[in-house]
Amino acid sequence: MKQQATEGTTTTATTTTTTAGGGGEKGENKLSSSRARTTMSYYSGAHRSSLHAHYETGEYAKNSTFLEDEEYARALDCIVKGCADVLLRDSEGRILIGYRNVEPAANGPWFIGGRIKVGDSVFQAARINVRRECKIDIKEERFEVVHTSTHVWAKRKQAPSENGTGDVIVVSTATITDEEKANVEMVNTEYDGYAWKTPEEILKGEEFHPALKNAVKAMFFNMRQNKLIEAVREGKSDGEIAKLAREAFE
Repeated sequence: MKQQATEGTTTTATTTTTTAGGGGEKGENKLSSSRARTTMSYYSGAHRSSLHAHYETGEYAKNSTFLEDEEYARALDCIVKGCADVLLRDSEGRILIGYRNVEPAANGPWFIGGRIKVGDSVFQAARINVRRECKIDIKEERFEVVHTSTHVWAKRKQAPSENGTGDVIVVSTATITDEEKANVEMVNTEYDGYAWKTPEEILKGEEFHPALKNAVKAMFFNMRQNKLIEAVREGKSDGEIAKLAREAFE
């Protein structure tokens, strides 16, 4: 199946899944086929969908299952969580940082964000997490994925803390207006405080986790890459395109 991503669209395709089951007395294998509807969603041009795409196969219905603390703690021993964290930028390019007071990443600066719930895309989860933590609502199409990383933490919030936890973190960036910034209200009790930091402060500061630093670097690379792609789309000269390509990798 070949899919072409075009700006502002959702691609729908039908796939066939074949499964093998146990046979009769002679041990024959019975093959059964099912056809599923697969939807790929993205909010930008084809070049950005290559960084992250969300696929929904079949008609998924969200559930309201809730895990009590003990049950959730056991789940954390066995599974890797998906998180949608955000580099939220103001009009001057400064990034909102939270100072966590619980594990993982306690006693240090970290992203705004949190867990991805089953059924949500990264963009939907980013919107939910920012709304929950900052009390502002940013439309999903304003988020752009810039970095992905995996993490293993020696400690976690849930007992037993020393069992640790694992994460897959997808980092998006979004720029907010001055009016939106004025309406930011930080309410998450898992943070002791918040600050707006310049990218340079994050890249040079010893207190910042390497994941934060690398996400900021990836954000800048993505911005340069977008300029390069726009130049190609606009039919700029080979010299201009070559210059932007060199700048993207400097």
